[in-house]
Amino acid sequence: MEAGHLGKQRVEGFLRRMVIIRERIHNLLNSMKTPHLFGGILLLLVVLSAFNYGRSSNISNNGGKYLIQAVRISQGNPPSHYDRGPVYTIILAGAFSGFGINISVAHWATQLTYFFAILSMFYFVNLLYGRWVASITGVLLAFSPKLFLLSWRIGIDCLMPAFVFLSCIFYIKGGRSHKKLFFLLSGISYALAFLTKETAVFYAGFPLLLIFASSQFRSRESLTGMTIHFGSSLAVISIWVVCILLQHQPFWHIMGAMSPERNLVNKYFGYTSLGSYLYDMFTRGFVVTYRLLLREIVLFRVVVLGISATVISACFPNGKNDRIYLALVIPLLPFISAYGLYQDHMRHIIIAIIMLFPAVGRMIQLLIGFCAKPRPKFARVIAGCLLAGLCVVVITAVGKHKWENVVADRITRRLGLTIIPGGRFNRHIAAVSDWLNRNVPRGSHVCTGGKYDHAVMFFTKLNYAYSCPNKPDSFLITDVIT
Repeated sequence: MEAGHLGKQRVEGFLRRMVIIRERIHNLLNSMKTPHLFGGILLLLVVLSAFNYGRSSNISNNGGKYLIQAVRISQGNPPSHYDRGPVYTIILAGAFSGFGINISVAHWATQLTYFFAILSMFYFVNLLYGRWVASITGVLLAFSPKLFLLSWRIGIDCLMPAFVFLSCIFYIKGGRSHKKLFFLLSGISYALAFLTKETAVFYAGFPLLLIFASSQFRSRESLTGMTIHFGSSLAVISIWVVCILLQHQPFWHIMGAMSPERNLVNKYFGYTSLGSYLYDMFTRGFVVTYRLLLREIVLFRVVVLGISATVISACFPNGKNDRIYLALVIPLLPFISAYGLYQDHMRHIIIAIIMLFPAVGRMIQLLIGFCAKPRPKFARVIAGCLLAGLCVVVITAVGKHKWENVVADRITRRLGLTIIPGGRFNRHIAAVSDWLNRNVPRGSHVCTGGKYDHAVMFFTKLNYAYSCPNKPDSFLITDVIT
């Protein structure tokens, strides 16, 4: 009896401490305005990125294409190809015009899109769940090693999600305030997402999903706003369509890698019919991606628990915001499932990784809120045990990756802004290109070879005539390297 009484006291003491902790955190966050927290997350992102002195910036062949097009635009020339939207390229061109044409400028311009994506998600979560959950989400995303390493790559991977999140923010604000300006900005933001990467088309229907999530999006004003949203999106995208047609390019180039002429399902995935591809995508593909994320994302087990808790909460009448959140998670399923079939690179599902993390903060909010309110003791004990179990899961998940490995993946622990070009844009290619700039007359034929073509074109700032080998008076890059 005495042991049982002692155990009961410990449980009650634990619950009281949880209430005290919740009140202290609540008071701390209430004393800080949303702009302060927003600025704090931004400062955290900048400082963490700066503590990666000497890390290699990954530049793929596609990254090289963006760089070359940006150089052309910054020099006042039109792009040489139109197989993807121009938004990211225009951003790079603006950075080159203002700060010079070099890899560091391209890297930090791209890193800003990583900041943009996380800050957009912070504001989105603040809109749904408040500063408490938004702060947890922002910190988790800022310290995620995998997400950071994916951002350390020249490309469009973070910019498209950022514009999608921004579109969702404006649309939700429009639905709540019935202001047409927000719907207009939502449509423009979505168009910018689509003109960054064509896979944003999977998010085209999120206003329709919101109709099922909450009655506030079924009002006459919201339906009018939806018309404004789609109309402004089409208006902005049509500008790019006109540019494509004026350059005598096929209309379907607006769909980028998803255009019919690319025939991705058959050419790259080996499926002879779209039906069999879709079947495998939502069965085998989803399972493969789930297992991969368990292995690659440190806290993905906690994310899964958070999604489960959010789904349960959405079933209750007061779970309106949870239903809105889940309505915006549903369009991620094609991304997650398709990725499991080809596993090209996790950069393709950055939007899913970012969008799923708010569920962790929401789960913690639900558990602490449940413990804090007057309820039957057995219910509070169960909630307390679940919260303690969550802590165990977090510690176990991080323990498997080892704390020192997590820190080493996130920062090099050295402060500086110098970037090392990697991959096809490595230091040797940069050195060779510098030799060309100093010793080879402009306008000469330079035979780059398929592997080094974009790198040499970028480092030599398009000052030469780049061609295939075996032409007279040409400099073969592989010979120069050896």
